[in-house]
Parts: sequence; C-alpha cells; structure tokens
Amino acid sequence: MKTVVICVIVLFIAMFASFAHALESFALYDNFNAKFINEDLWFGWEDIDTGVNVLEEVRQISSGRLHMLSRFYGNMSSNTGESHGFYDLMFTDPDTITAMQATVQVARIEADSCPTNSTPTTAAVVLGGAFFNTGTPTAGSELNDVLAYIRIELASNSTNKPGTLEVTGYVSQCNDSTCSSSTPLQSETLGTIKVGVNTNLSIQWDQPNHQFIFKFGSLAPVFVAYGVSDTSLPGLDFKTLRLRNYIANCTAEPRLVSFVEAYFDNVFVNQSAVP
Repeated sequence: MKTVVICVIVLFIAMFASFAHALESFALYDNFNAKFINEDLWFGWEDIDTGVNVLEEVRQISSGRLHMLSRFYGNMSSNTGESHGFYDLMFTDPDTITAMQATVQVARIEADSCPTNSTPTTAAVVLGGAFFNTGTPTAGSELNDVLAYIRIELASNSTNKPGTLEVTGYVSQCNDSTCSSSTPLQSETLGTIKVGVNTNLSIQWDQPNHQFIFKFGSLAPVFVAYGVSDTSLPGLDFKTLRLRNYIANCTAEPRLVSFVEAYFDNVFVNQSAVP
C-alpha cells in the first residue's frame, strides 16, 4: 500500500513539473512609476456605439499606479438591447503575449437599470484580449478570433450585497468581423470582491493543453478548456487593460449611466513578451 501511495505522489509531482515547465514565467512589464504612461509600451483606444455619450474619461499615472475612469451615458432611442462603450490601454506588441497579470482595484463603479428594458447594464474592469483564430484569419477582421478575459463586474440586476462585485473568467469566439456578436465557449465564476479592495488578476493561455488558466487573488487557479482549433493567429490581435460598459438602451429619464473608476499596478506578462 505504501508503495502505491509513493508512486501516486511521484506521478503527481511529475505531472505538476511538466505542467509548470510548459508555461513561461511572468516578468514585469510596467509598474507605472514614471511620470507619464510609456508610449513604447502602451497606446490608448476607445470604442463607443452610436447614441452613447461619454463626458468623463481619465487615463493617467497617479501616485505610481495607472488611474482609469470612464462615465458613459446610454442610448435613449429604444427600450430593447444594449449599447457599449470601451475605454482601453492597449499593449503595443500583443502578438507575443500569452499571459498577463496585474494588481487591480475597483475604486468606484455604477450600473443603472432601465424600468422598461430587461437587459441589464454591466460595468467591468477587464484584463485580456485576442489569442488565436479557429480558422483562416483575415488581417484586421475578428471573425473566428477567440477572446479571453478575466474581469471584475457589476450588473444592474445583481443580487449581491451593495459593493460586492463578481470576478469571472470568460472565453468566446467572435461571429463577425467586428465581434459585434460572439459565441461563448466557456465561462467560470471565480469569486467575489468588495469595491476598494486590491487584488491580483491573471490569465494564461496554455495552448498545449487547449485551455486558459485564470487566477484571482490567493484562490486556486481555474482551468477553462475549449474545443476549437487554436493553431492560427487572431485576425485582429490585441491585449488590453479595459474599462468595459454595456448600457441598457432606455428612453426613460434620467439617462442611464455606466461608470467605472479603477487603478492598475505591477503589470506582468510572459517572459518572452517583455521588450
């Protein structure tokens, strides 16, 4: 019996060592200790649907951390569906990045609901991007690109206590060239966190095992497998730190708001992706 137990332990250690060897170690990409955001490492980007109004946006270094803020006002032309507003800080060379980690704090967040539209408003802080394409990619097109994100999110229909946010890992495949619609491949709820609390978020693409590895704080990593081809580069390659707003369309007054203020620090990537 003792021999069997020892063999099992040895086999487990060997499997763990093989897994660890397959993934690159993390290395520091940016700790935001400079006066201004480093243009060699980052560029700003935003994507806003027609009918959405944005009046407040911040992307700056503050006290050694990246400070980002976005306040979006919703589309008032209907009471169905939703409109989006993304506010990003993009990595300049995303093609070699297979893993990302950052210390994140959601300082303030708001997601208004519409009395005549059952679609919830969601506001989120996101780390992730496009990792591969399931077919033959077309440059600049997101069709069949697979996106993976780890995010801290508030939904207007949340049943959590006030100030409690969901942390999720999410993998999807784009259905069109702009990824205006997508097919979920897999998602996992990783836990909850209070507004104002610092935590570490990480995402790793484990291509040999056809899975993503999501890590939230000190909790055990969560392995999310997928069953699609992963041998092609994405048509539109990007990796990002994002404030993500999906606002329910609503004709009612006052105009719906989706708002996020967050801080990022100590961004790491896989070793080979460090400039």
